[in-house]
Amino acid sequence: MKCIYCGEKTKTFNSRHTSKGAQIWRRRKCEACDTVFTTKESVEMELAIRVKKQAGLEPFYHEKLYLSVYNAISHRNMAYSDAEGLLETIVLALLPCKSGTIPVAEIKEVTLRVLKRFDKAAATHYQAHHPS
Repeated sequence: MKCIYCGEKTKTFNSRHTSKGAQIWRRRKCEACDTVFTTKESVEMELAIRVKKQAGLEPFYHEKLYLSVYNAISHRNMAYSDAEGLLETIVLALLPCKSGTIPVAEIKEVTLRVLKRFDKAAATHYQAHHPS
């Protein structure tokens, strides 16, 4: 990776998985200007996984799932940060897909299960807007 300040090569000197394992956190140091900065590396789900719908396959849009989760929990004070955490939990539950495709019904089922554990009102709202 190139330095964000001068554009020269960098070296990783510290790397670890985040708490839930969905990202890799790295500390980098520029070989030219000695600047230190942090990067987070994660899978681009849109390129890796396809969603199986009745009409065929479409890319998995992280943002689309985030919006549906956020709308379900929008009544909460910390809806933005709660939605981020819930989305990470949902994606981790969906990731072990061997074929590279996930049925829409499975996405709805996992999302509903996670929301039920978090907030029953949010789960009811999600289920009303995403019937199975």
